[in-house]
Amino acid sequence: MTARAFVALGQEGRALQCYRRLMRTRAISEEESLVVAYLEIRVGDRRTGVVTLEQIRDGLLDSPRQVLAGSLCYSLLGHPEEAVTLLREGAARGVENPMILEELGSTAAEIGDSLVAEWAFQRLRGLGRETSECLYFLAWTDLNQGRIERAVENLDRSVALDPTNGRALSLLGSLRYRMGQLELARDILIRATQCPDAGPDADRTLARVCRALRLDTEARDAEARARDKHPARPFGLTLFAKP
Repeated sequence: MTARAFVALGQEGRALQCYRRLMRTRAISEEESLVVAYLEIRVGDRRTGVVTLEQIRDGLLDSPRQVLAGSLCYSLLGHPEEAVTLLREGAARGVENPMILEELGSTAAEIGDSLVAEWAFQRLRGLGRETSECLYFLAWTDLNQGRIERAVENLDRSVALDPTNGRALSLLGSLRYRMGQLELARDILIRATQCPDAGPDADRTLARVCRALRLDTEARDAEARARDKHPARPFGLTLFAKP
């Protein structure tokens, strides 16, 4: 199995081992060096990752994928301002791709870098290419700033674009519950529990809604499902898995 395949499967440690063996036999390309920098930062020697990343810094603007992958490396290092600087340099040169912007935004949100995630998703919105995941994140931003009605609006649009976005359905159902719209919340949360990415939270909230509606049997069923579920594990990062 190739190193890129291990990256795609989320087996980053094994991917790094493959690349280290490869580097003993031949010189690697700049693109491969970027993958190595990411893997060293993520699961290997951070110092080596930083050195590798800085050596190829000028070449990161060659393609949209390299711009966004490089910015993710800076984000992982705890330097979101450097990540956004690189993104802006790429945008100024016209190096953008909506599909990769969405992937960057989702990945940045997953690792907790809200600055990079918001930059990517706002850029996607500015390009008129909003996606379900983009609207889900922007709804979280609205919610954190107290704009509940706007958050609900974004979530409604998110699930209209992708009816299987379980996280968006779960959050929308939770907000409808908080707004006292119990029947509507129940319908939305039932849909969410059927989506693998919703995790156990959708069932927990559904149980509370059902208790409020005095649907005790349904509430107990939801509580049992929540106990059996585990948070969804993110799949391998395709920014580094594709040539």
